[in-house]
Amino acid sequence: EGEVGDKGSYSYNGRLHDRGASLRLRIVRTIDGQLRSAILTMKDHCSYEGGSVSRWATRNAPLSSEQTNALLATTTTVGQLLNAALVSETSGPVADVARAVSTILGSNAQLSHLNHVGSFHTSRLVLQWTNATSQSGLITHLDHTRFPHTGVERFELEVPNIEVPVQDVLEELSQVLREMNIPFELGTESKYQVFLRNLPRAGQAASHMSNDLKMVFEGRSSYDAVCASFTPEQTKSTVSQISYFFDTPDSALAKKHNTVFRIRQDTKDGKSETTAALKEQQAVNEGQNFCWSQEHAFPAELLQAMISGDPSSVLQYSTFPVVAALVGKLDVRVLKYIGHISNERRNFIWSNSKSQPGLSVRLDHTTFPHCGVERFELEVPNIEVPVHDVLEELSQVLRDEMGIPFELGTESKFQVFLRTLPSN
Repeated sequence: EGEVGDKGSYSYNGRLHDRGASLRLRIVRTIDGQLRSAILTMKDHCSYEGGSVSRWATRNAPLSSEQTNALLATTTTVGQLLNAALVSETSGPVADVARAVSTILGSNAQLSHLNHVGSFHTSRLVLQWTNATSQSGLITHLDHTRFPHTGVERFELEVPNIEVPVQDVLEELSQVLREMNIPFELGTESKYQVFLRNLPRAGQAASHMSNDLKMVFEGRSSYDAVCASFTPEQTKSTVSQISYFFDTPDSALAKKHNTVFRIRQDTKDGKSETTAALKEQQAVNEGQNFCWSQEHAFPAELLQAMISGDPSSVLQYSTFPVVAALVGKLDVRVLKYIGHISNERRNFIWSNSKSQPGLSVRLDHTTFPHCGVERFELEVPNIEVPVHDVLEELSQVLRDEMGIPFELGTESKFQVFLRTLPSN
């Protein structure tokens, strides 16, 4: 296929990066240097888990050779290109990318402030694995990527467009590579994440991908039995939590954006801390709880004012990063208090875990005061290995050794809260 050059990555004051998004111009050339294609791509929320990559939104806009050459020669900026598409097109790929980027930046006017931040280059060999048994005719990419700003080189194998369970492909590939005595590690970063991590003076992203394991117990007895199985040395702390939820008057955060804005008070050893959190694109599937999350300290007195008052403007609180994200990313101007839940959290260290040594385990007893529902669950945050490995080990301990039944979580606490509200 020849050389793939990611010739441009663009940002405005880090706001694309903070959202976990990227805007890039990807130039594909043949071995002899002929232009094959040019695509302007916006990727929103890219995450890795156990070597498998997930993207919640990708928008591609093929560019003409004239548009491409103008960008490379800097006679046209990417902001000018996007603005021109919005003016001249009612619909179209470039206009779709422009609208997606302007949504994150806050307005169309901000497009002109996009800055070029760097590039990297990949030589890609595309092969067809004709004798693959997991998926017939599997396509594989062998990539050699160079990051000019650091001199770092990266060599990797990618399998795109998998139509069967990823685990099946992974098992077959692992067996073949190990038979060839070729060591490898499962990918934990995209090329862009490696690029950004090594970029000189690159700021740290304000938000992060949260990937937890969630298991729900039938009742209090199972919860108490699991708590009692930990030794005093494995017990870290007990925290009382009250989570206050807010939404727009028309419930746009939950219904339109799949987003939670929560302010939580944590009390431990008589001391309280208040934290505001924004959780975007939250999804719970077969026990795995995914979301793009950012948190920041928040004054307790302002929380009380937000709870007791009528729906109020959030602009007065926009000096706080999480609230600023609400305003800048989602164009939220007014919030109202919609209710709260209470939780007693017991934190433990599973010191003899084999899947991930020193695994953190949270046992939660949550009360939903508006409906009287109680929920007992086990959560494992900050998993650094394939979630399936942790789940298998925990399942063996709970079901086989302790005889404790459980179900894999299918809802977050907020989703339970929302489902049980009287208005729903």
